[in-house]
Amino acid sequence: MLTFARNYPLRPLVPSKTFSEKEQLAGQYVLVIYYLGQLMGSIQANQVALQAYCNALQAFLQIANERKWTYKMLVDDELLAQIEQKWASQSLNTVYLILEQQLNKSYFENNQAAFVHAWHIFLKFGLVDLGFTAGEIEAQYLQA
Repeated sequence: MLTFARNYPLRPLVPSKTFSEKEQLAGQYVLVIYYLGQLMGSIQANQVALQAYCNALQAFLQIANERKWTYKMLVDDELLAQIEQKWASQSLNTVYLILEQQLNKSYFENNQAAFVHAWHIFLKFGLVDLGFTAGEIEAQYLQA
């Protein structure tokens, strides 16, 4: 999936006046938060939600690639099983707000741990709260 994100980057949502690395990174954070918002708005329609989830997934991967944090995003079978064993969230609104908070902390404080925490919450959100399987996510992601 990371190779796909590297080779087919998402287009910036907001045009930028400068093309600095910081501005490009800011644009990628805007994209992931935008796609998370789309995901929250499409939860009722499962296939639309799956596509929105994959868009946010790609934005996450692009940020990790840009910041050279991809090695922190690796998910082995053991971690995947741990995530899948977690309980479903009581409030999807709270999950969204925590995700956004961690992403903002990652950007504004250059905090790798906050980004990794957001990544794990995002994975749990898709696998547990939305009930997607890893296979469904991968198939939809590679189809796009």
